[in-house]
Amino acid sequence: MGLPMMCQFTMLVFSLASMLRCEAAVPATSFSNKEAVGLSVTETERVLIEDGNNAEVVGGLSARTQRVDPLNGFKKYMGGYSITSKHYWSVISVSSLSLTSLLKMERKQKKELPCSKRHHVWAMVIGIILACLAIVASGIVLGGSSKFHSRVRSIKNIIVKTSQEASQTINNVTKAIGDMESVAAQYQYGSLEGSSYLNSRSQILNDEAANMQQKAEKSMHLVDRAIGILKMMTIFIIVPNLMVLLAVVVLRPLRVRLSRTFSLSIIFCWLLTFALWVFFGIYFFLSKFSADTCAAIEEYQQNPQNSTLSSILQCSEKLSANIFLHDIRQGIHDTIDQVNANISTAKSLSLPDLEYACNPFTGPPEYSYQPGNCSSNTIKIGDIPEILKKYTCWDDGGGGSCSHGEFFSPTEYTRVQVYTSSMQNILDGFPRMERLANCRLVRDAFSKILVEECKPLKYDVRLTWTAMTVLSAIMVALVLILISEPVYQDGSHSSDISVRPQPTSTVM
Repeated sequence: MGLPMMCQFTMLVFSLASMLRCEAAVPATSFSNKEAVGLSVTETERVLIEDGNNAEVVGGLSARTQRVDPLNGFKKYMGGYSITSKHYWSVISVSSLSLTSLLKMERKQKKELPCSKRHHVWAMVIGIILACLAIVASGIVLGGSSKFHSRVRSIKNIIVKTSQEASQTINNVTKAIGDMESVAAQYQYGSLEGSSYLNSRSQILNDEAANMQQKAEKSMHLVDRAIGILKMMTIFIIVPNLMVLLAVVVLRPLRVRLSRTFSLSIIFCWLLTFALWVFFGIYFFLSKFSADTCAAIEEYQQNPQNSTLSSILQCSEKLSANIFLHDIRQGIHDTIDQVNANISTAKSLSLPDLEYACNPFTGPPEYSYQPGNCSSNTIKIGDIPEILKKYTCWDDGGGGSCSHGEFFSPTEYTRVQVYTSSMQNILDGFPRMERLANCRLVRDAFSKILVEECKPLKYDVRLTWTAMTVLSAIMVALVLILISEPVYQDGSHSSDISVRPQPTSTVM
């Protein structure tokens, strides 16, 4: 008997606690609700309860047992508290099941709101994380694009500097030849033998030098302009994108009040996201183009003639021709030989201490440039005026201090000085002319680009388009989250409204 009594007591306590919880959960806000629930406790204490054939007045505890009895056609059980009645136990069982169902429905309703809140919180957290990642990716894009543009400008400067050096080398030679010819014409002296070779080629070299520099500067000007526009457009896309992104994050809590502004911000986000994908394509194209250009430079080192890079920075086509360069070497060789012949004549007369000029070119037919073959008793051709200076008669006005045939006149000294200094300028620039003729000058420039610029150039542009891809994907995800959250909340509200029971009024 003890165990059944314990079970009954437990069921009773559970039922009382459940009823108290239900009464506390349902607020009594109106008299109509009280009528829907039933009579008050004070009223029910005066109700006459009939059980079978007996009728008696019961207290508040009997009123609590007025529940639906499944064993009696779901009629109300009026028998009061009776642990020996099967009807009492069936009523309690049905009440417990009903209470369990009620608790489950209550828990479900309570869980629906936290689920919506959890979605709101997760959307906010993910949105903040994506916004931070977008800011970081934007910084990487700006930094990578700036470094990429700096590398391109460095390459442009190398190419322009090389073209200017090549042009200056040719101009120095042609200017020296022109000085020799102008002095000869001014003092009505004939040209030295061999200088005609140089004079006939000087105008051709001048035209080629101007063409080389013009072509390189024109190509690099277009590159510099395109890169500058791309850099400015990148800034004009990234900075407004960050501004709109921050505006969307700020307006998000106020999207109900500022729905129009919030919607416009979303539209701008979509447009800027599309622009980001376009710029990703541009930088991806530049990445492939940079890699191909560096590969072409590497091939140029092996075979300059079969490379299209000559359209940017070309070798001297005229100097590369053996005949043309051979004529220049022959002209310089013959001119120095004639100077040495004049020195030999002067030595045999009255200038025995005058030294011969070094001729760095071998004889015919090759006329090879070999400056190391000069003997120790020779001097540079440019140093001859310093020796002749002490043998020059500067008082040639009739004072009688100068002996004819023993000293040079100022006019003769000037002629020798111009020729020898011009010839020395040609000799000084000849190694650079040979470097230009065999494409060594251009090859060195491209080698510098290949070693110093190609690797960081490819890295910077790859970093830029990778960060641009990440930024574009983040913007797509962020906009989708901002769009989907109001839709989710609207769906949750509509679902709550559809399942919420509506109170019905009973017409008495």
